Amino acid sequence: MNNCVLAVDIGTSALKAAIVCADGNVLDFCREEFAPSGNSFEQKFSQKWIFAFGEACKKMQGAICDIRAICVSGNGPTLVFEDGTTLLWNAPISENDELKNCADEILREAKKSIFIPRILAAKKIFCKHWNERKKIFSCPEFLIHKICGAQITILPEARFKAAYWSEEILDALEIPREMLCDFFPAMKIAGCTTAESACEFGLPRGIPVIGAGPDFVAALIGTATIKAGALCDRAGSSEGINLCTPSPITANGIRTLPSPVAPLWNASFLIENPGKTNSEKTENFAQGIRALKKCAQAHGVLFPDIITITGGQSRDENLIQQKADVAGIQIALAQIPDSELLGDAAIAFTALGEFDSLQNATDAICKRQNFFYPKNPKGEK
Repeated sequence: MNNCVLAVDIGTSALKAAIVCADGNVLDFCREEFAPSGNSFEQKFSQKWIFAFGEACKKMQGAICDIRAICVSGNGPTLVFEDGTTLLWNAPISENDELKNCADEILREAKKSIFIPRILAAKKIFCKHWNERKKIFSCPEFLIHKICGAQITILPEARFKAAYWSEEILDALEIPREMLCDFFPAMKIAGCTTAESACEFGLPRGIPVIGAGPDFVAALIGTATIKAGALCDRAGSSEGINLCTPSPITANGIRTLPSPVAPLWNASFLIENPGKTNSEKTENFAQGIRALKKCAQAHGVLFPDIITITGGQSRDENLIQQKADVAGIQIALAQIPDSELLGDAAIAFTALGEFDSLQNATDAICKRQNFFYPKNPKGEK
């Protein structure tokens, strides 16, 4: 019997799943695309995740019978009411009257949160659900609820609370506390697969279900960007270059958030639109590397000469080589392009007690297997 877990990540356009062993070996992988939505407010979009998860389980049925646990990550801050009504993370929303009229202190706190503006938007868009006080989940927690019945909000690390909500801001904005699921730490067992979910999806009955939280966090863990000086490129339809730092570093264009591992931090250069051509993507990537390196150097923080790439762009080896050449940096690939799944596996095995720390889990599971070296690099400009 293999010592393996089922790792699941819900992206913007696809659900990815893999059977991953404690030594990092990937026994099976499946990618299920979602049908494009013609409506940003498609009310039951979450049902596509459930269907995709079921299809992935069917395709990997031979390996699923051996899994010890399931770990789920997903895009955020997508919101889902308990009946499946969905407000996607990228659905356009307007500024809400509650924020326009609130006190400065509450406004500052609301701007730090990635959830509060969207919760207020959901209140306005889905009035009936709001008035009925239906429970609200984030994206991965909705699938977790379907699998094991848990009603939780995964908090990747205690310092992330400012990016979610506080009791004070909920009271000030009159958001009923009972509509939001209680905070629950990542790397803890949320529940076990129910008889119903085991039957519906072909899962082993009664195995642990673990929440990884946002796919951003799973990607940092899956690329081993949880040690000071580690660097990763989350490169898909949008892009973020992330540097793990021993203390917060700030500059224009750099977003600083806690690392999933305290007391470390994460500095990001975000590229909302990487570009349509490889040339545009390469130049934007090189700009991001230069900006993040400059910020790191200004704070006396080590900037490495290698970066691990994950996401859709990691499937294009010509693009990766161009990025390495223009930015003058070595680029590494993990054993699968979607490193979020490796992060999910590392979280799951840590929760199961297979490893005594997340860092030890990533050392065993998240391995670099292919390297692209800069040829005639232009380097810094």
